[in-house]
Amino acid sequence: MVEGEEDGSPLFETEVAEGIGRIWYKLHALSVFVGICGIWAYRALHIPNAEEEQEQGQGRWWAWIGLFGAELWFGLYWVLKQAVRWNPTYRRTFKARLSKSIARVP
Repeated sequence: MVEGEEDGSPLFETEVAEGIGRIWYKLHALSVFVGICGIWAYRALHIPNAEEEQEQGQGRWWAWIGLFGAELWFGLYWVLKQAVRWNPTYRRTFKARLSKSIARVP
């Protein structure tokens, strides 16, 4: 092999997680998603009306808005995080190859 020539071997290996654990995680994620949608539906169906607000004051309305905003934010954040967790991959580096490639850097 000529000095400075790359041998073409990869510096890391990518593995896709497999097994029964992924199925259990997907079932768990599905149940959490159903729960989040249930909370959103409950909040949407139980909006405080104007007549109750005049009798009880504006505190109940602002509490409802705050809770609904927090639940909406949490739910959207959770859904976005599932994109990363749905199909987990692991990368394993080959330390011997990595140290050889670093030695070639001027």
